[in-house]
Amino acid sequence: MAKVRAILIDDEVHFRKEISNLFEENEHIDVISTAQSGKIGIQKIAIEHPDVVLLDLDMPEMSGLQTIQSIREVDAHIPIIIFSERCARNTGQLLDAIAAGAADHVMKPMRNQWNSEREAFREQLALKITSLCLSLEEHVSAKQYKISQNEKVVPLRSVKKEEKSAGIDIVAIGVSTGGPNALAQIIPHLPANLGVPIVCVQHMPAGFTKILAERLNTSSQIRVVEGAEGMPLEPNTMYIAPGEYHMQVVRSGARYVLNVNQDPPENSCRPAVDPLFRSVAEHFGKSALGLVLTGMGSDGLLGCKALKQKHGTILVQDKDTSVVWGMPGYVFQHGLAEDALPLQEIAAELIRRVQKAASRNMAEHRDVEGKK
Repeated sequence: MAKVRAILIDDEVHFRKEISNLFEENEHIDVISTAQSGKIGIQKIAIEHPDVVLLDLDMPEMSGLQTIQSIREVDAHIPIIIFSERCARNTGQLLDAIAAGAADHVMKPMRNQWNSEREAFREQLALKITSLCLSLEEHVSAKQYKISQNEKVVPLRSVKKEEKSAGIDIVAIGVSTGGPNALAQIIPHLPANLGVPIVCVQHMPAGFTKILAERLNTSSQIRVVEGAEGMPLEPNTMYIAPGEYHMQVVRSGARYVLNVNQDPPENSCRPAVDPLFRSVAEHFGKSALGLVLTGMGSDGLLGCKALKQKHGTILVQDKDTSVVWGMPGYVFQHGLAEDALPLQEIAAELIRRVQKAASRNMAEHRDVEGKK
């Protein structure tokens, strides 16, 4: 992969200097230019054609949100990573930026914490830059993820028909980069009488997941809430894992409830998809449907393997509609997914599968009653 060329847009001269210094000797990232305003930044993007844009969300005159909207008018694909000191408390503003087209975000350290947090910030930002640009490069060149020659690949659609006879009792979703927009194109299209609970891990810090749940709840027919310890699973309700906590499904007497915990991160993530999917596989097995959406990294791969071993159904978002085809890509290339679907088709497919399972169960019930 060639050296990534980045343009930094931030109104604070101190921060522009610090970021430039952070990557001065980096072998993979080159901050080729900086700009003190969105207007100047857009002009430089048009001239210098960078691989990625680093953008402060809180700027005077032309805000970060307005800058994103203007960038997207001229370039629909260039990755935009946003950062802001205010992100920690103004989560709504961050979600607006993601909805407008930002690919990811990083918390900007407060100035008085810069010395103690600069290295962690640099590592996090560098990882997001390289991951996003690598994903875009692979998307354009249509390269495939490589699989170890020693690892057995399960053929697609290899599950036997008799193993698929169970109804769908739960839907589990794992998503990361690009997730809020993906969820916004799926969940509001589900009917109020869907009939099953949905459990979801979206990689986000504490505070963000609550706002995400509230926004989805406002726009959706089903109920959407942030998951909490001991919360019972109810049909027609979606539970989003709280930031900084893993979320799992456990049995409590005759019902299933949520367990949220701060066990060590998995795949450098908390919440992580793998613990949720493992718990769903354990308790629901072949009556579970797992869905892996856009996101970087491989979180969800091991969880999908556990679900596949229990004969559950797995679907993934396709490469063309994913912001980053990391999480769904790994699952698909390891032969675990039954299908890879465009984002705009996923809601209808979920409804079809859940309703088909419900209809089959009703028919089986009528057959049993008729034999009595």
